[in-house]
Formats: sequence, structure tokens, C-alpha cells
Amino acid sequence: MQQGEARLFLRKNQVVRARRDRIADGLGRLLERGAQSGVFRKVDRDLGPSMLIGLVWGTTLNHADDTPAEVLAQRVADLCLHGILQPATESI
Repeated sequence: MQQGEARLFLRKNQVVRARRDRIADGLGRLLERGAQSGVFRKVDRDLGPSMLIGLVWGTTLNHADDTPAEVLAQRVADLCLHGILQPATESI
């Protein structure tokens, strides 16, 4: 039984990793296209997608029980697209 559970755990990790890799690859392509068109600034092709996935994962893990998914999605998107700095023309 213990060996069977270990194999299931390993298989689950492989499935999750494969899914994460597909998502990261798609995000990487999106970021590259956005940078080429001038919509996004150029970011690290490997780290950028991982950082975005980590932001979504951490936010969901810590707040999914008490915040609606639509609110989480909106706030994560806002932070990703606008960052945390005030625009240069505005003063604090």
C-alpha cells in the first residue's frame, strides 16, 4: 500500500509539473509577443512566467477561502499589469 501511494504521489507531481510547464510556455510566448508589439516590456523568458504563476498560486492558496475568484483575478491582473509604483507624473 505504501509503495502504491508513493507511485500515486509521484504521478500526481508529474502531472502537475507537466501542466505547469505548458502554462509557463504559453505565458512565455504571450510575454514575448507582447514585448515585440511594444505592449509589455521585455522580461526574463524563464523567470517571468514562473513569477506570474507563483503570484497566482500564492494568492489563491492564501485567499481563495475568503475572497471571490473574480476579485482575486482582477487584483492579480492589476498588480501584474500596473505594478506597485505610482506613475511618475503623480505624487504621493
